[in-house]
Amino acid sequence: SDVRPKSETARYRFLTRNAVHVSERDVLWPGRRDHQPPRDSTCTLTRALQALTGSGPPSTSSGSCSSRITALTDYCVRRHTNLKAAVYVPLSRDALGWSHINRPVGPRSGNFSLKLILFDVDGTLVDSQNIIVAAQHAAFSAYGLEPPSREMSLSIVGLSLVEAFTVLVGPKGPAEGLAEAYKAAFSTLRLDPALAEPLFPGADECLDWLRGRDDVLLGIATGKSRRGVSHLLDRHGWDRVFATIQTADDAPSKPHPAMIRQAMEELDVAPHDTVMIGDSSYDMAMVRAAGAVPVGVTWGFQPEAALVEAGAGSIVHSYGELRTFLSEFLGNPSHTAA
Repeated sequence: SDVRPKSETARYRFLTRNAVHVSERDVLWPGRRDHQPPRDSTCTLTRALQALTGSGPPSTSSGSCSSRITALTDYCVRRHTNLKAAVYVPLSRDALGWSHINRPVGPRSGNFSLKLILFDVDGTLVDSQNIIVAAQHAAFSAYGLEPPSREMSLSIVGLSLVEAFTVLVGPKGPAEGLAEAYKAAFSTLRLDPALAEPLFPGADECLDWLRGRDDVLLGIATGKSRRGVSHLLDRHGWDRVFATIQTADDAPSKPHPAMIRQAMEELDVAPHDTVMIGDSSYDMAMVRAAGAVPVGVTWGFQPEAALVEAGAGSIVHSYGELRTFLSEFLGNPSHTAA
């Protein structure tokens, strides 16, 4: 259940950029890897918030303050989310004893709103086509079946595994078995340097730029499993970059809009303030269904025409173009899906 505090007087309290680099596990309960808060978790949380805001210690004398801190603590534990995301939960400054703090929260101060930028993984952030095709071939070979063409193999990237193999072999084919064989092959092939999954040019720099903004939360919405995403985060040092991660383990397959809806709900960001960047028609259809802003990229696995047909509001051909688009989006609070 969602224990985020709600209040008519609630407003977003943006913390400093330092919060990007700190996880709730490390700051709130250092040294504890089981995500269980110690008995003095309320005091620990108070000290963490105080350190990040540079403010004086909040008063803990009122019941409302204590309940708010407890609720936020529970939220961190339940969501296993990074602290930056957790502290965006609407909080009442009066209830937390911070009514005397008037530090600006962003370049638009009184009109400040957070933007959520979601990225697909395969074909958008990561060039994984070679290992995907190799793993599919291994799975089909294990079942004595003729593997699909490279073009067909890549056309279903974005769907969850069982749905993807259902497209390839039909509803009566061994889709579930192929999915399991694919996962086993993928884990083995990942060790082969010839099948490395490099980032697309400009991806890392774009994420670094977005991380440095005060008005942005980053997220992932992918057909990968959570295990696969964890490997990606560890490999590229992104374990504290994304405020929300939606995977095939958390929601129905794309193009169902659940991934985006869950991400927006977790972070309390409106659809018109949410951008989803992807390379497939499934991404674009998902974004449209969620009411967010769809951006298609042409360096991935599907042709530009397929993205446009599926509803891409904007098309970009490089991370440089994407950065230009996002700069305009972030500077225009009235931007909506085309």
